[in-house]
Amino acid sequence: MAKKMNKVSPSITPEQLRAGIIAEIKPGFTAFLAVHKAMIDKAEFAPQFVTAFLDWVDSFDEKTKKAATRIAYLRELDPTIPEHKEDSTEKGPGYHTNPAYMAATYLFRIGYAELKSIAKEAVDMKQATPRQKALAAKKHTTSKPGENGKLAGVEVPINDFLTAVALCEVSADNFGASLKEAGVKDEVVKAIIEAYAAIVKRVAEEV
Repeated sequence: MAKKMNKVSPSITPEQLRAGIIAEIKPGFTAFLAVHKAMIDKAEFAPQFVTAFLDWVDSFDEKTKKAATRIAYLRELDPTIPEHKEDSTEKGPGYHTNPAYMAATYLFRIGYAELKSIAKEAVDMKQATPRQKALAAKKHTTSKPGENGKLAGVEVPINDFLTAVALCEVSADNFGASLKEAGVKDEVVKAIIEAYAAIVKRVAEEV
């Protein structure tokens, strides 16, 4: 609850009161700025992160390149990330729910997008390196018109998909932001989030 502003007492000058207010709020504001700056720096760091991964992959020869996976790269950076993907009674939580893995997945996504954009410009200017040519030609995995609701040729009912997302406790705000980041049109995002909000409410009532 926000604190109520006390009236200036005779023993405290307005200047002293203002100084006290600033002293009280400044640590929180400074902490917020640090987090905000970290978020901005992350976007700048992502292409470096992906470039380092690609360099790391290229360091393997053809015989050992199968071992050059993303999870192997991430475990070099953070050995606490599990090797197994799914949660297991024997092995414990899988890497797909590991905070470091999820953060790295985000870096991969925005890093590849930035590098691909740069690569396309280099190709247009006929100055692309072999790696940039490969990145520019790489297909982005998005649904084609008429294929909405299909994954690997299997029909996926939209309500079942949204229910699965809701069960993962993803907030509507975060889900909507991810959809927009993926390039989904605003009107489509709005329709999906409205349906998602209703499903989240239903799931909460059933728990």
